[in-house]
Formats: sequence, C-alpha cells, structure tokens
Amino acid sequence: MVIMIPVLIGAMSATAVFTIIYFSLYLQSRERYVAYWTWALFINLLGLLWLLDLFIPENRFVLPLDIQNPIPADNIIPFAAHNLTLFFYPLLTFIGSCRFLNIPVKKHIIYVTMAVSVFNVAGIFLLLPYYIYIIPTILNLVLLYFVHARLFLQKNKKSIVGWFLIMYGIHLLDYPFIIRIGDAIAWGYLIAMALIMGISAGILIHYLENRNNKLTQSEARFQELSDSLPDVVFEVDLRGRLTYANKNAFAFFKATREDCGQINVFDYIVPEDRPGAKENALKISAGMESSLNEYMGLRRDGTRFPVIIRSTPVIRDGKAVGLRGFIIDITELKNNEMLMQYLSCHDSLTELLNRHGLTHAIEKFLKTNNGKVGVGFIICDVDGLKLVNDTLGHDVGDKLLKTAAGIIKEITRPEDIAARVGGDEFCIVIPLTDDGIVPRTVKKLQRKIEINNSQNPELPLSISIGYALSPGGKINIQSLFKEADDYMYRQKLHHGTSSRSAIVQTLMKALRARDFITEGHADRLQQLVCYIASAIGLSERQITDLRLLAQFHDIGKVGIPDGILFKPGPFNSDEKKEMERHCEIGYRIARSSPELAHIAEFIFKHHEWWNGGGYPLKLKEAAIPLECRILAIADAYDAMTNDRPYRKAMSNIEALAEIESNAGVQFDPFLVSKFLSIVESGLKEQGVS
Repeated sequence: MVIMIPVLIGAMSATAVFTIIYFSLYLQSRERYVAYWTWALFINLLGLLWLLDLFIPENRFVLPLDIQNPIPADNIIPFAAHNLTLFFYPLLTFIGSCRFLNIPVKKHIIYVTMAVSVFNVAGIFLLLPYYIYIIPTILNLVLLYFVHARLFLQKNKKSIVGWFLIMYGIHLLDYPFIIRIGDAIAWGYLIAMALIMGISAGILIHYLENRNNKLTQSEARFQELSDSLPDVVFEVDLRGRLTYANKNAFAFFKATREDCGQINVFDYIVPEDRPGAKENALKISAGMESSLNEYMGLRRDGTRFPVIIRSTPVIRDGKAVGLRGFIIDITELKNNEMLMQYLSCHDSLTELLNRHGLTHAIEKFLKTNNGKVGVGFIICDVDGLKLVNDTLGHDVGDKLLKTAAGIIKEITRPEDIAARVGGDEFCIVIPLTDDGIVPRTVKKLQRKIEINNSQNPELPLSISIGYALSPGGKINIQSLFKEADDYMYRQKLHHGTSSRSAIVQTLMKALRARDFITEGHADRLQQLVCYIASAIGLSERQITDLRLLAQFHDIGKVGIPDGILFKPGPFNSDEKKEMERHCEIGYRIARSSPELAHIAEFIFKHHEWWNGGGYPLKLKEAAIPLECRILAIADAYDAMTNDRPYRKAMSNIEALAEIESNAGVQFDPFLVSKFLSIVESGLKEQGVS
C-alpha cells in the first residue's frame, strides 16, 4: 500500500491550497457561505491526515478489508475520525451552497446525516461488522451529493459543480467493493480526491462569476444613479484629466465617452480662476479632505457661467491619485440670488429703491464721493392717498403711486437716487453738480404733475414737496432727511385744503361716472329738502347744509363694489354689511374736505330709522339729527317716483302712501305729516314730480 501515501500527500496539498484560497476569500467578503465551504475543506484536510495516520507505518492498516468483520481495535480512533469527516465535508459544503444560492436549508437532511454519522461511529466503536454501518453511510452520502448536485443543476443544467457532485455520488457506490480489492482502494481515493478538487474548483468558479456579476451590476447601478443626477459627476487624475464621468458630464463638456481621456477639467474654468483651481486641487489631494469651491465656468462657445465644484481625493494605497466629485451649474441659483437681492432693495409696486436700498445707495455714494460733492434731498408725499385707498380702493391708490413713481423716474438723472421710503412718501437724492440742480428738479416735477393732471382729470395727482441741501464736506444724512421732511410737511399744510377738496370732487365725478347718481337726482333732492326745511322754519345755514347733504350724502358709495351697488335683487348678509359701509366711507371723505367737514356727521347717520332699526349706530327718534330725518323722507320719495336700473317708478300716490305707512317706523311722523301737507298744497305745481 505504498502507493496510498503519495496519493494522500498529493490530495492533502491540493486541499490545503483550496482551503487557503477559500479562507482568503472569506477574509475579503465575510460571507457565511464562504465560511461553510472553508470549514468543509479544512475538515476534509483533517480527514486526510487521519487517513494518512492509518498507513504510517506501513501495513498498520491492512487492506483489503473484510466487510464481514469489524475494524481492528488499534485502528478504531483514526478510522472513526476519518469517517466523521466523510459526513461533515459534504454537509458543510451543502449548507454553504444553499446559502450561496439563496435556497432554504432543508433541516431534515441535516438531521438524517447527523443520525447516520452517529450510527457509523457507534458501529466502529462497538466492533460491529463493517457492512452493517458502511451501507447506510454510503446511501446517505450518495443522496446528500445528489441533492447537492440538484441545487446547481436547477440553476444551470450545464453546471460543472452539479455534474462533479453526481459523479462523486456515483463513485461512492463502488466503495464497499473497492475496499475488498487490494491496490484498487488507492486508485479509488485518487478518483475521489480529484472529484473533490473538481467540486471545490467548480464552486470557486461559481463564486467568482457571481462576484463579478454583482460587481458588474453594482457598476451598472452606480452608472445609472450617476447618470440620473442633474449635476456633473466626475473623476480626474492629479493633472485634471478626466478618468470617469456621468452622462451629464459629457453634455456639460460637449464631448463623448471616447473623448474622456482627452478632457482636462481645468480648461473649462475661466483663465483668471484656473491657477486658484489648480492650487485648490493640490491642497485637496495633499490634505486628503473634501472641499467646496466656487468658480466661473467656461463653455466651448466662450460663454461664462458660475459653478460650484465639490471634490474629494481619490485614495489608492494610502496616496491621493486624483479627485472625484460634483460640478453644479449655479446660474439659476445666482439669478435667484440676484432677484432676491433686487427685491430686497426695490419696491415691488413702483420698482424704485425701497428704504433698505436707499440706505445702501447713499452709503455707496458717500464712500465713493468722500465729501467732495454736496447732496440734495427731495421728499415727496402723495396727498390724500389714504382717502383714495379707503374710498376708491387700493387698486386706484396703487395707480396713483405708480403715476407718481413714473414722473419721478422721468425727471431724475442716472446719477440721482430715487426711492419709495414709505406708503405715500418718495425720496430723491441728488448730487449737487451745480447750485440750482435741486430747485430745477422740483420745478420739473411740478410741471410734470400739472401735465399729468391735465391729461388725466379723472384721477389728479397732488404731491407735497420739500427739499434740503448739504453743499459738501461731512454730510449728516439723518438731519438732511429731517430738514427736507419738515419742509415738505409745511408745504402740505399750506396747500392741503385745496388738494383734499380736489380729491373729494374727483370722488364725486367717479360716483357719477359709475351711473349711480342718476341725472337730476341731486337737483330734485335739494329742492325737496328745501321745501320741508322751509315748512318747519329752519335757518338759511341749516338749509344750506341740507342742500350739501342732499348732494354728497351718498359719496361713500364710491368705495362699494359695482357688483353690490347695482345688484337688482335683495342683498345677502355679507353684501348688506358691505353696503352699510358707505356711511362710514362717506364720513371719512367728508372729514377730509373743509367744505364738507361740518356735514360729515349727517353723512354718517343719514340711514338711521326713527324706530332704531337703521344703521350704523341704531339711533332712535330725536337722537337722529334733524337734517338726516328730512333727507330720509325726501330721498325715499324721489327714489320711489323715478326709474332705477332694477325697477320702474311708482306713481306719486303710491309713493306717498308708502311713506305714510312707514311714519313712526322709518320716518319721523311729524316730518311725514309736514311732507304730506306740502304735497297736498300743490308741490307738483312748484316743479316736483
């Protein structure tokens, strides 16, 4: 049996090599199935050692065996140890393959194999005849190898591992016969070891193919991921030569993948930024830390655009061999930043500088000027803006502000600074290039306002103007601003009365333009209130106030939306509440006009009812001003006896009956009786229809 020793030594050497290979793979991957394969090979190596022990010294283990007899007593331990490895090698290999192929391990196979292995060892130690335990052992191992082979052949019918496992299983079937034929046992072991090495090599090939496939898939996923990113993903060597790029990178560089090695990223940075970019690249690679830098990019057509480059060093064997990172086009971000900066410094309505922008502009002027040139401040305040907003609405008020801003833009020079510094206030800062520049600018502004008002009489613009000068040297902006502001307010007090009167007249024109005040209504109403006032003996001053009230009592309706004002049907609760606001709006308008201020209270209360059912204060009886009670009767009569857009006129008799029925409810009973008397005494003959 000398031939057995070189066979075993050769098998041990090959097994040791495979064990080392598998162990190194395990250290790299830390996969559990590689650990199972490694242990299987190591146990197989131990089995070969035990088997070698049986043949050293020579003739210690006598072959051929007589399967009718037990194993010799002095060979029991090495033979039992060797037989255990016959079970553990295929079992551990099988478990590893199940995990590798993601197939659940069938536990009953493990239990049966363990049971047979225990029976095998017990038979050896109990000195049972060899055939009693070797036959179930062989059958169990053959089935285990066939089941193992099926795992691989199900995945791939051409699997070399599967066929090696089948061949090994078939080879095991001849074991009970070979051991009875002298030297045949050595050749049997040689075939067995060759098949085991084939199995190990086949599994190794499967593993490496699987790892390569995973690596390829991982690279493909990474490429997909990087291609899906909106930014440029790149990798360069230390000279800036492109070694990897995603799809957007080639669009960015206007190149193809074939051009990859020919592209130097530094060529796509403007010349003035290029030295700094190269220096930063060296710092990143030397410091081995990531960095974020902003540069001006350069396209092939010469256009420039801002970019941010985020880069980290590529480390190989502890040394930086290049850089990888992102290139982000921040043009849109910069545009948004500029827009935000513009919006933070400019008034959105007029597009002039706001107070914040004015402050920065003045600081810049003072810094560059350094007191060499004086400065003038012009402060402009739009008169009556709040009144216009409250009555005609903010849209009209905004239109007035835009008109004022437009005029200011027209009369200022490029070196002047114009800003809207408050709701109705504007400021013009003028470098004093000559002594008369500020007064001339004020006159130009006033002339432009006059021209605008002649062209737009429906919405005249009134601006109070003040200015102050600082001839040079150290300029105190705050005191200069205050001086101009004080001057402007003096001007406002000087001509504020006439400007407010003009606004009130504008509001009346607006009310007429909306066709709410029908033709002749104010004249008829004035005539009616005069008849009633004369009948009860009111003074001339009271009659004059009544005539004004008849003309302006509904001026507040200029601030009510047309959809409510001209609604033909009844109002809902919200519309009614909105309509009732016209008394308050009219009151504010009248308070703003010297000509109407004394009747503002009457305008506010002219919808109160005798029984307290009116609005806005729910006043009753004598608490309601007499002028309001008179107007209520006259207004109701005229409204009923004249056509309106939403209804036809009543007859005089029907109107009088309606007024009489509301005496003590809506109207003063005493005044109703006087009004009826006037009608009976011949009101029609005096021109009232």
